Amino acid sequence: MPASYSDMGAICSQPDFPRRVAVAMGIAAVAIYSEVSTTPGHPARAAYATKVANGNYNLASVCFAVMQSTNIQNTATLSTVGNGISDTDIQTEVNGIWNALAGA
Repeated sequence: MPASYSDMGAICSQPDFPRRVAVAMGIAAVAIYSEVSTTPGHPARAAYATKVANGNYNLASVCFAVMQSTNIQNTATLSTVGNGISDTDIQTEVNGIWNALAGA
């Protein structure tokens, strides 16, 4: 059963989940900044990567965006360590929404 909106909001408000999303954002930023310049949307993607690397982005908004993944919604729970969400799932979702976050 997918997490309720209340559960998703609670998970985003707990200290652990935003820290994990921040790590995933940093990993993605380094990889994306270094990608080849012919990658579609690279200028916007790289500009956003620089913002992320410098801490100039809205982590709370990103947490809520990450929670929109069907996979994450289906595994998220308040009663499990790590909220039932794997680091791999967080990284996959961050990578998947990067263009939307960057406006690319």
